[in-house]
Amino acid sequence: RNNTIRNVIGEEGDAIQILLFDGSVFYSAERSAIYDNDIRGCSKRCIKIQSDNVYVSRNICDLLISGAYSAIDVIDGGWCVIEENKVNAGVSGARGIQTSKFTLVANPVGNIIARNRIVTEPTASNLAVFVLNVDQCWVSGNALVHGRAVVQGSDSTVVSGNVGLQTLASGSDGLVSFRSDCIDCSADGNEVKDGTVYT
Repeated sequence: RNNTIRNVIGEEGDAIQILLFDGSVFYSAERSAIYDNDIRGCSKRCIKIQSDNVYVSRNICDLLISGAYSAIDVIDGGWCVIEENKVNAGVSGARGIQTSKFTLVANPVGNIIARNRIVTEPTASNLAVFVLNVDQCWVSGNALVHGRAVVQGSDSTVVSGNVGLQTLASGSDGLVSFRSDCIDCSADGNEVKDGTVYT
């Protein structure tokens, strides 16, 4: 809480990490929270979580460095809440907020990504929100500047009430898209303002 972090550069290049893993099992970090931090300049991630039950809120996450991976990354974690953060992933190839399965056999569940402001580069490959093989997620009320939300291989995920500000890149497939093997997913009340969607 209340940390100012600048220019984290290296092979990992992650400013804040929560990692609870014994080599085969991820453990819960119940009542763990990352909030009110100002993080700018990371060569990989501003915040990296490999655990369940982590609360991430009111952080400023600005990657700044070309080649960075994602501003906030939840790997193999479930029941995490990512809300009310200001994210700038406006460097080439970077993602804003990502939640994904990496080592687990079963998909993690229950992550919430809500009311964040996420800036990405206006290119079709840059994703503001990416949900990959994580079930029962809720992506709601986010402001996506240039970016879009993509869900892949994730069941029972809801994407609602997100607003796209400014233009989406040529070649992108809309503000919200569901890719392979998504079952019982839904999108509702998402809209683009002050720009044109190119498909």
